[in-house]
Amino acid sequence: MKTAMRKNPAPRYLLPSVVVMTVMLGFPIVYNLVLSFYQWTIRDPEHVVNGLANYAKILTGGSFGSILLNTLLWTVCGVVLQMIIGIGMALFVESLTK
Repeated sequence: MKTAMRKNPAPRYLLPSVVVMTVMLGFPIVYNLVLSFYQWTIRDPEHVVNGLANYAKILTGGSFGSILLNTLLWTVCGVVLQMIIGIGMALFVESLTK
């Protein structure tokens, strides 16, 4: 094992960044998943366990389809706009180097 690490030290250098990324991305996701099973407001700091009632309320509500469509539209437009701006900036920088 030691000879493999000496030949390829990349995993040792990548490990700290992988740990930081896992914590920075994983903690909010897990925390929000746990919070989704509670009913609470900012004014009332007591958390009441609600179980799956929050999910049932969302899925049976009449606005779920429009919320899903808005989210999809927002995501697609955001990604397309970012790609257009990114490619445009890359082409501009490339034209400066010629």
